[in-house]
Formats: sequence, C-alpha cells, structure tokens
Amino acid sequence: MSNFFQTSDGEKIKADKEYDGGGGFETIPKGTVVLAAPYEAKRQFKDDFETKQPLPESIGINWTVLAPPEYKNRKLFQDLKINSKDTKQEDKAKRMLAAIDANAGGKLAEAGEYPTDSALATALVNKPMMLKLGVWESKDKSMSGNWVMAVSPRNAAVAEVETPVVFDDDIPF
Repeated sequence: MSNFFQTSDGEKIKADKEYDGGGGFETIPKGTVVLAAPYEAKRQFKDDFETKQPLPESIGINWTVLAPPEYKNRKLFQDLKINSKDTKQEDKAKRMLAAIDANAGGKLAEAGEYPTDSALATALVNKPMMLKLGVWESKDKSMSGNWVMAVSPRNAAVAEVETPVVFDDDIPF
C-alpha cells in the first residue's frame, strides 16, 4: 500500500470532500519596484474567428520576485496582447516585450521574427530586471492583483524606474 496520502510528519490524510487552503497574498502596493526574473514565457493561443486556425493572441510571461525580501518568491503573471484588435493595446504590448527583451539581452529583437515558445524561453527566462507594479481590481472589488507597469535594467536605481516603458493605469488585459 502506498503512503502517498500522508503528510510529511506521517499523518494519514483524511479523504474529505472539502478543503480550504486558506487565503492568498495581499496585493503588492501600486508603484512598488521589485527585482524579478521570468520563470516562463510562452505564446498563448486563441482560434481565429474566421479561419478557426489557432493564432497567437498574447505572450504570457510569469515572473518570480527576487527582492525585496518581503515579496521574495511571489509570482506575477503578465499577459502581453501582441495580437489585438485594439492597435494601441497591441503597440503597447510589443513595446513592453521589446523593453523586456532589451533588458534580457536583446535576442528576440536581434532575430527580428515572430518569437516561438523556444525563442521566448531562451531569450527571457531567468533574466532578472526591475519591475514597477500596478494594481488591478475587479469591478465588484472581490479580486485584485498586480500587473507590470514598467521594466528597467537590473542595476537601475529605484528613482530611474519612474520613466521606462509605462502602461496607463487601466488594466492591460
């Protein structure tokens, strides 16, 4: 018989039908600057309405906060809508991706082509940089989270992070 359903101290886990893992994290305050590195970057697809073929709708970048210590290991999720009917949104997303790429070494821009999942991972993953965070909130205020307002080089001072690529205060997705 397997011991899979045991806790680390050997207690047998009871097979209840309900489980509450507790609350999550408080949202990191708006304007906070953190050192973070992507741990995943990949294209996210949606079927084209007319052709029914999958088209990249956005690029998802998942970040791990490295510093300051009070936010270390927190996860941030960024969705860059690089294929949007809203051309302003698409342009902002591409500018943000270009800035992230530049801070990671510029491999995507150097290639000059639509990035594959492999290219995104190779170029961006584990490349630390500074992020300035914003806060989003659902209309009914039941949910909130962080979004990446700006990026800058890893060695940028906090004061320098005030002016890099910045999204408006609206929710970027």
